[in-house]
Amino acid sequence: MLLVPALLGAVALGGTRISSNKPVSAAGELPLVPPIFHLNDGPTWFDTGVDVSGTHSLAVATTGSTVKFIVGAPDTLSDHDPDSVIWPTGAAGMPFHNDGGFIGEKSITLTTPGLYAFQCTIHPYMLGAVLVVDPAAVADGTLVPDFGKMLSVRGVDKPLPSASDYIYRLVRTFFIITNAENWKRYYPDKAGSWMPRYAPVPIIVHDASGTPNVIPNLESFFHQYFHEPIAIPAITDAMHPKIPGVGEVMQSTQMEELNEKAYPGTVSFIDTNTWQMARKFGLPSINNGGGLDNPHNQWVSRDENTVYADEWFSNKTTAFDRFTGQFLRQTVVGLSPAHVMTRSQTDELIVGINGENQLTEVAPGDNGVIKKFSAVLPGEGIAHPHAHWLSADGNTAVAPNANFDSASLFNLNASDPNLSITKRAFVGSIPIATAMSSNADRAYSAGLMSANIVCISTAGPACHSGGGLVDTKNISLTKGYDFVTGSQTSAGSGLPIQFPPLSSDAGPAAPGILPIQNAVSPDNKVMVVANAVSGNMDVIDVSKDEVIKVLPCDPGCHGVNWGAKKGGGYYAYVTSKFANVTSVVDPDPAGDGDISKTAVVGKFLTDAGPGTKTDVTPKKLQGLTGQYTLEGMGGQGVLALPIVYNGWVQKLPDGLKAGLTCQQKDPLNPRACG
Repeated sequence: MLLVPALLGAVALGGTRISSNKPVSAAGELPLVPPIFHLNDGPTWFDTGVDVSGTHSLAVATTGSTVKFIVGAPDTLSDHDPDSVIWPTGAAGMPFHNDGGFIGEKSITLTTPGLYAFQCTIHPYMLGAVLVVDPAAVADGTLVPDFGKMLSVRGVDKPLPSASDYIYRLVRTFFIITNAENWKRYYPDKAGSWMPRYAPVPIIVHDASGTPNVIPNLESFFHQYFHEPIAIPAITDAMHPKIPGVGEVMQSTQMEELNEKAYPGTVSFIDTNTWQMARKFGLPSINNGGGLDNPHNQWVSRDENTVYADEWFSNKTTAFDRFTGQFLRQTVVGLSPAHVMTRSQTDELIVGINGENQLTEVAPGDNGVIKKFSAVLPGEGIAHPHAHWLSADGNTAVAPNANFDSASLFNLNASDPNLSITKRAFVGSIPIATAMSSNADRAYSAGLMSANIVCISTAGPACHSGGGLVDTKNISLTKGYDFVTGSQTSAGSGLPIQFPPLSSDAGPAAPGILPIQNAVSPDNKVMVVANAVSGNMDVIDVSKDEVIKVLPCDPGCHGVNWGAKKGGGYYAYVTSKFANVTSVVDPDPAGDGDISKTAVVGKFLTDAGPGTKTDVTPKKLQGLTGQYTLEGMGGQGVLALPIVYNGWVQKLPDGLKAGLTCQQKDPLNPRACG
């Protein structure tokens, strides 16, 4: 069992008191917090109204307490779907699962002591946790919180002892996500360190034999276990990629809190020639002064002058001018629209309605709903399709069904949009994003909680396996990782993988935990997968459908998309939700075509700079150690402009092709370049 012995003691060493009269925890003490969560637009998301070591999302209750999830105005305009992600094995009523998103109130009574965690299936970084304590479990007159002997985790095929590496990673992630002061901040002119804050209290955990051990101080334990503090380099010009990109990188900085608007989030534009922020828009005048409501993902019109931004905590796709930020129009498309793309041949928008059951087609220019493609067959429940992708010819879509653990292929030319599904494949727990090969013979879906990518053939067998072709293939991102001990095969010490320095390689056996988004390079050679909990990226060889490398990223590593590298080749741009930087990945840094050399070649800040054109200013928040802002935070959807994917790049106006090489203008047609 991999623990840090110096930090563990016998149960008799004491426990933590449970206080009912102190709103904020002190060292060695946790407050009783009623498990009543108001689900909101963030950055608290699951809010009890009580601060516990910086988070408002942790409740502490006695056995028999009823957990309530309250969804609706004025906290949020969207639907939410809180489901179990961690629970004591065998606990009554577990796992807690809804049939889909709802507005209103739902509840569950918890009778078994231990750790419970809940996750919104629609917005999966929304987390709430309840630590249930048994009043009868008293040692030396002290009530001792206990994570429980065995914990079940969504997506893991067998229960884990509570003293497990994977449990520690998830608990650590909970504290990072739910306390905005814990987010990782980079600066342009100074180095720093990252030291997240956790609850400084004793907790009982159990090893694989069922033996209880006390972690005397959870905060101290995590700091040592995860090698904290972690050095943060300054993002100077020296940290930028040496070779410029072509055009701009557009991304959703979804979690920025602004003075001029009620809802969080902006859309940011980075000049890839200078790696500086050119523009940042929050559209504060729309939505009754709320501004863009959690802009999550975006795309552009064919001339790339109009941006289409999905407001994930609303029901709208919003169009605005890319260069001026002028609002153009909104279309009501359905609850919690997540991702949006255009059909390459027609420029119509396809919007994934994450909170409901369809892909919505909108006329070019965000000019009204044309039709809705059902994500379910007659009689089925709520699928919650999230990050879809379209084929190069615009005729086929693939979308993950977060509530069904599957992904579906759609014929977008079907005569009946209610019967447009042509194929469905099992993926794993909470499929969240999809990609497609550049020639559209394969689709790839990421399983968020099952830590995998599933290759799905769109026609005949096209997924590579053992030297042959198969219809589907599971690509594990945790191969060699022991969920209990944290060891990795041939990875050295067996200690948890650190967040490595910018240029290092985390090793082929480093676990890829909670994959969020995946994207295939336009030349069909490499797929990059962003992993939120492990803070790293998997590199997959598309010719083999195998992981060949793991690269470092940042907390909440999230969005991936490809853009043109100046002079030839491509960059993958990878965002992070809980850090104010975007990573740049080069699959061919040596220029010799060897994708095994794929590397992170730089980072750039997502804050506004002195020359940034913007319609908003960052709001100052009061924290434990003073004021701070969330400027540059919440990197989610990302898109490089000009769009260089096969099918889209050929349709670009000539002026937008000016900076592209011959091969970049037609990535799958080498004959076009002579």
